[in-house]
Amino acid sequence: MKYDVVVIGSGMSGLVAAAKAVSRKRNTLIITKGQGMLPLTSGCIDLWGYQLDNPKVFAANPFEEIRKLVLRNPKHPYAKVLDVLPESVDFLKKILQASGYFLIGNIYENRKVLTALGTERITALIPPSMVVKEPEKIRTIIAVGFKNYLDFFPEMFLDNLKNTSLPKGVKVPLTIDLGIPEALRSNHLSYLLERKEVLDRVADEINGTLTASGLKTGNYDESVLVVFPAVLGRDFDIYNKITKTLAVQVIEVPGLPPSIPGQRLNKALISYLRKKGAEFYHNSEVTGYTIENGRISSVAVKDSSNNTRQIEAESFILATGSFMGGGLLAKKDSLCEPVFKLPVVEYKQQDHEACFLTIEGMPFLNAGLEVDGELRPLKGVNNLYAVGSILAHSNYAAEKSGLGVALSTGYKAASLA
Repeated sequence: MKYDVVVIGSGMSGLVAAAKAVSRKRNTLIITKGQGMLPLTSGCIDLWGYQLDNPKVFAANPFEEIRKLVLRNPKHPYAKVLDVLPESVDFLKKILQASGYFLIGNIYENRKVLTALGTERITALIPPSMVVKEPEKIRTIIAVGFKNYLDFFPEMFLDNLKNTSLPKGVKVPLTIDLGIPEALRSNHLSYLLERKEVLDRVADEINGTLTASGLKTGNYDESVLVVFPAVLGRDFDIYNKITKTLAVQVIEVPGLPPSIPGQRLNKALISYLRKKGAEFYHNSEVTGYTIENGRISSVAVKDSSNNTRQIEAESFILATGSFMGGGLLAKKDSLCEPVFKLPVVEYKQQDHEACFLTIEGMPFLNAGLEVDGELRPLKGVNNLYAVGSILAHSNYAAEKSGLGVALSTGYKAASLA
């Protein structure tokens, strides 16, 4: 069978590319070796994190900073997609909403999100379960942890809040014992909270604490904030139920992977694709390709049983990620792109003593593929596109631009494919 579009990779860039392709009625196949990196993310969408003129200060308006960026660095991936960035974000919000996943925010304003450490981070689009409504009205914060769950410590979270923009007030740590003797993981805890009897027990303990302390003043008290680690179920039903039951503000705060909000985001995108008729080849990898008359005509795909088949398509979109996703491989003296053997732009780490968590300390993350204005990496081959973190000249970790670059490049490539 011949497809219109074959997407190689299933991270944010690959799934958005596939979603845009199917929205254009293109017969689409996604080839994925694993589950992609999206389930490891926070569920938020970073576009740009800092001011170009003062990198130590967070950016209030990410789109304005991106516009400055493309003038100063025309090689950055955002320079290839600035024309479609607003519509790509709107497209993502629309298709996620169709699958029951909502994002709050826009490209013109960054928001502060609390983390599991009790610190604040900057991002552009966030799920409603992380939104603190009217934070200036907060007078009481209850941080809820669980015995043997080691990814969230209520006391540490509350202590670190003194360095955030939340007002001072009553802070109550609460650790709930669910009777699980072994270490709890995020996925296990999420499944437990989907059981009615467990969720009711949690709500009863929290309500008991509120009542005994005289902290709740009315039928719905917006001055009380109850904070959970980000484990409130595999969709938003559990969040909505616990919020209704407690009748106070409830949020969940992202922490270490695996990320339940990231899994929700991934699930919503895949659900949209399946509803629109996209096909998936799971546990498969591309091991070769054929070029005819200046176009890639097919790729060889090997599945988990070591069976290989030829897949023909009109267009191919490479969305295999950077180093973590296996889209780029580091050899002793060079870097390589393993699928199409494309040339890789390298950035050398000059100062190994530089702080790894500064903008200057991670130049190797700028490595990747050079592309033209239509995201094509191979000169003379017009039907191959590259998207996401495999692209060169973007330090996604330091810039806080990773999912923004991913969704906008995926969107544009599929608009052209």
